[in-house]
Amino acid sequence: MIRLFAAIPLPEEVRERLTDIAIDTPVGRAVDADLVHLTLSFFGEVTEPQGADLHAALLEVKGAPFDLSLSGLGVFGRSRPRIAYAAVLPSEPLMRLQAKVAQAGRAAGLELEARRFVPHVTLVRLSGHRPEAAPIADFVVDENDAVEESVEVTGFCLYRSTLHRDGPHYERLHSYPFGAVRDV
Repeated sequence: MIRLFAAIPLPEEVRERLTDIAIDTPVGRAVDADLVHLTLSFFGEVTEPQGADLHAALLEVKGAPFDLSLSGLGVFGRSRPRIAYAAVLPSEPLMRLQAKVAQAGRAAGLELEARRFVPHVTLVRLSGHRPEAAPIADFVVDENDAVEESVEVTGFCLYRSTLHRDGPHYERLHSYPFGAVRDV
C-alpha cells in the first residue's frame, strides 16, 4: 500500500519565505520548506494497481495556467489548534482544478473523504502538542500581513507520502503540466 496525494508545488523562494514565517511560531513544528505545497486531494492508502489507475485518470485532467494568491494566516481547530496555515484565496480556476483532480480519484475507484476543500498551505503542525489557542492565535495576528504571495500555477503533481517518526516524507511521482493557454 502507498499513501498518495495530488498537490500544487510552490516555487522554492515562496516555500522558503513561508517557512521563515513558520519558524517564528511559539509552539508546534514548522513544516520543512521542501514539504510546503497546496494539497488538491488526499487519496490515502492505495494499492499499486490503484495508483496506476489514478495516474492514468490524472493524465486526463486538463487545465491552463492561472494565478494563485496566498493572503494571511489561519488556524484549523480554533480552541484546540492542530495546524497553522497560509490562506489561499479561492478562485474559479483553483476550485475547478481541485474538482477535476478529485473526480479523477473517484474515476480510478478511490473513495475520497467527504470533506469540503479549504485551500491552504500548512506551515505549522501542532499535533502531539495541542497547545492552548492563545499563543498560536497571537502568532496568526502578528504575522498575518507577512503572507502576501502570488504564484503562477502551471500544473500539479502526484506525491507519495511516507510517515516517519520525524514527520512525513514526500516523493514526487508524476507531474501533470498544463497547456500553454492561460485560464482567465
